[in-house]
Amino acid sequence: MGSAVTVIGAGVAGLSCAWQLARKGYNVKVIHADPIGTGASANAAGALKPFDALQTGRKQKLQIQSLWQYPQFLEELNADSGMNVQMNRCGRYAVYHKERGWQKTCEAAAAATADWPYPQETLAPDALNLPEDAIGILHCHATAIFSPSEILQALHKACLSKGVKFDCMKLDELPTETPVVVAAGAWSAEFGSQPVRPIKRQAILLEWPEDKPLEHILENGQVYLVPWNNGEAVYVGSTFEPEAKFDAAPTREAEQHLRTQAARLVPNLATAPLLDRFSGLQSRGQDAETNSTLLLGEDPKHSGVFMATGHGGVGFCMAPITAQVICDEIDAFFARQ
Repeated sequence: MGSAVTVIGAGVAGLSCAWQLARKGYNVKVIHADPIGTGASANAAGALKPFDALQTGRKQKLQIQSLWQYPQFLEELNADSGMNVQMNRCGRYAVYHKERGWQKTCEAAAAATADWPYPQETLAPDALNLPEDAIGILHCHATAIFSPSEILQALHKACLSKGVKFDCMKLDELPTETPVVVAAGAWSAEFGSQPVRPIKRQAILLEWPEDKPLEHILENGQVYLVPWNNGEAVYVGSTFEPEAKFDAAPTREAEQHLRTQAARLVPNLATAPLLDRFSGLQSRGQDAETNSTLLLGEDPKHSGVFMATGHGGVGFCMAPITAQVICDEIDAFFARQ
């Protein structure tokens, strides 16, 4: 039996880390206060989309690496879970209504070089049947959609297949034995030295009002529309509410805001039947050294405590690279002992 590692949190980050650590031979225990695969992970839209070529921070670079790793990640996940989770590269159309934002986007598309792995192109507004105030469209071919619930279920099964143990309990302090991986999302600040704050995000699921099913992601900087149920429904996300703190209750005001913004892209969404509401708390960290909202690596003040939080809205996108970084750092930790 390998060395023991404790993971706090059973969302997509915690499950991914636990599974990959167990694959490397570690004896992994996951401690979780809430049911497995709930919290922010259960409210995800199910979209894998790269940043544009002009965004070059650590988080953005790691996300690009993570997206590259996704096909192998899913292949291994399916092998260990016995499931058949797939992603569909449906593409994404980002619609711009303001000249300044559109000019920056055109610069980003022109700056993309051979080392930028995701093809993208600028299109005229008439390429899609859009309202008249649109001035340009960025088409990113590599964007994919997936089922968040399927990935979470597969991660749980894969963990069990590799001997990961689960313990549902509320922790008041860090376990005394290290190493510990903190993947507790918005609650991660309870276990590390770096600030982590909750960001409330709300979304809605609407019946798709058009005859032709939605086949791609459509966004305009205010909302994004993600096809669900084979294009018969659309996930409309999301609000950004840092002032809400730990209040995750859905609101009618958010629903109306999302409908109004979605109707700028597809007018009939203003009156489309509501199928579901989503509301959860994402995490936003503050790394003083890298000036990043992502906290991924050993805590600067707590030896043997490794943070895997601050993903914001890209926790699923970054699952492969999050697990890889944590595994590498845990290996290095034991090598130093």
